[in-house]
Amino acid sequence: MTDRLRVFLVDDHDVARAGARHYLEDRFDIVGEADNAIDAAEMISNRKPDLVLLDVRLPGGGGAYVVEQVRRTDQSVRFLAFTVSADRHDVLRLLQAGVDGYVTKATFGPDLPDLVEAAASGQRPVSADVAGYLLDIDEDIIEACLLYTSDAADDRYKVLVWVGGGWWWGGGGGGGGGGG
Repeated sequence: MTDRLRVFLVDDHDVARAGARHYLEDRFDIVGEADNAIDAAEMISNRKPDLVLLDVRLPGGGGAYVVEQVRRTDQSVRFLAFTVSADRHDVLRLLQAGVDGYVTKATFGPDLPDLVEAAASGQRPVSADVAGYLLDIDEDIIEACLLYTSDAADDRYKVLVWVGGGWWWGGGGGGGGGGG
């Protein structure tokens, strides 16, 4: 018998948690649910899930608050932001807090278990709309890098691979994850 991943659901909408549970419960153990940031941080610390499926905007402090509170005492829990928001401020705030992936609720439901599995295994799943935004953020970085190169076409490719590999998430150069 194989151990199933332990997943905790955090969303302030009952129907969103029910939908996520529907797609996940056949492959994962759902070890708890919360509808606000304060309860979520406490319950996650007590229940010790492998991964938290986390909404961004929550009563009591938001998803970033949950990540920051839990990570103070447990670095092993992975967080996958699952939200309607592709707002630049929300994306940056959650990335700064340390989420392991950021997917929007426009994700096709049957794909959700694979995205959870990917985040739990160390990959960094990102929705297409969010990935496009992340590349937009780094256009200035790419342009700055290209100013100091001799072969701009080759270097542009290298920088895009570098950025696309998750560098900005890993916090230190070259390919911090799957970006996928």
